[in-house]
This record gives sequence, C-alpha cells and structure tokens, in this order.
Amino acid sequence: MTGTDPDADAELVLAAYGRVMLTVQLVERQLGALWILSFGEERREVSSRGEARAWRRMLSALDESTPRVIARALAAKLDKDLTGRLTDMIGWRDRLADGYLAEHLEAGSRFAAGTHRELVGLRERFAASGRVLEAMIDRLAEELCDDIAAWPAEARAVLEAARG
Repeated sequence: MTGTDPDADAELVLAAYGRVMLTVQLVERQLGALWILSFGEERREVSSRGEARAWRRMLSALDESTPRVIARALAAKLDKDLTGRLTDMIGWRDRLADGYLAEHLEAGSRFAAGTHRELVGLRERFAASGRVLEAMIDRLAEELCDDIAAWPAEARAVLEAARG
C-alpha cells in the first residue's frame, strides 16, 4: 500500500468498486420493491378474480426488466429531482458494469488518477438515492401492511431484499 495515492493501490480501488456495486445492487432491489408496491397499491381496487395470474405476470416482468425500464414505469410516482438522479445513477450503473475498471486501468496495476475518489463519490450518490427510495418503500409498505400479507411469497421476498 502506498498510503498517499489510492489509485496506485489496486486493492483500494477494487474495494471501492465492490462497495459501490453493492450499493448499486441495493438501489436496484429498492426500485423493484417500489414497483411491486406500486402494483400492489393498484391491485387493492381490483377484484380477486385473476389476482394470481396478474401477480405472476408482474413478477415475471420484474425479473425481465432493467433498472431503466423500472424507473420509467415509476416516473409518475417519483418527483422530477429523484427521477433525474435515478436516470443519472442508472447511466453510471451501466458504465460501472460495462468496462469501467478496464477503462481506468493504466500500466501494471495502477488506476488512472481520481479513480478511487470517483468510486467513493459514486457510492455516496447511490446511497443518498437509496435512502430516499427506502423512505418511500417504508411509507408505502406501512400504508399497504394489511394487504402485503396476502401477496405472493415472491413479492414479499422482493420487499425484504430491498430492506438490505
């Protein structure tokens, strides 16, 4: 370890990358949970006929969707500032998952100047968005607490996974 230049220490950069990607995954789970809650909120006003089929379709759609698709589906329920932040974060998520480290790797095992700092900052930005999503999840889950018990186990598992 160099102590003064975190970009020269591959372990520090890789650890920061791991932390940001764990935070990204939590935000992705939170988006999925909000989508499930939104769907459940709408299901309150629909008769029980066809409920199982509707839930299966919803859970299948969730499995096949990307964070970008889910964020678009939720856009009407989110304020514009949060929607903008999520759009930015999803762009970063895609970039992080698609070659970020390779792009920043220089000769040997040294990363480009500022890589560690950028990763730490990105983790904070994802975490801040996650805290907003978590508060929304908690509020909606509280409103729907009587209904959630009747939801399919898979839908309840999505909610639990989003609570870290």
